[in-house]
Amino acid sequence: SFGAAPIVATIIASDGSVSEPDLASISGGIVTLHTGVDRALKGPGFGSETEENWSITRKAGGDGNDITVSSLGFTEDFDNVTKILVRDGGGQLLFIDIDDEVTSDVDVSLAARRSTLRSRGSGNATVNLNETVGSRHSVILGTGDNTINVFAGEQSINLAQGNNDTVNIHGGRAF
Repeated sequence: SFGAAPIVATIIASDGSVSEPDLASISGGIVTLHTGVDRALKGPGFGSETEENWSITRKAGGDGNDITVSSLGFTEDFDNVTKILVRDGGGQLLFIDIDDEVTSDVDVSLAARRSTLRSRGSGNATVNLNETVGSRHSVILGTGDNTINVFAGEQSINLAQGNNDTVNIHGGRAF
């Protein structure tokens, strides 16, 4: 995490009703996190956050494809998840932690700023790393067959042993 306590973002309307963010959506087994370029999908009053902590864990009582998504002090559960998707982290500073009991595949694109992806599960990961000058991402991946595409900048990558990983350098460097 970023070292600070999570911010609980609750919007209270003039009529006293409470609004909670829509953290993610599911379609065809793919859970899309509402962050980065999709952050406005959280709903009215949300989406202006520039730093976010995300935690994805195995749902209590579920198997590795049943997950709980947590961010901003809220949680949402999803069943039968085949993939966790972040389309483009945009200009946000993101910390995404996917627990080792999660078996869903992961597809994450990170852009500007210093973001961290820690995906320790057994699903396969595809990670696209882009950046602007002066930012660097950190990626830690689990035991799946992982593909990392580095398009720019300096990227820190740690891979688990014993799997079939591919790192493609299109620009920048990985270490």
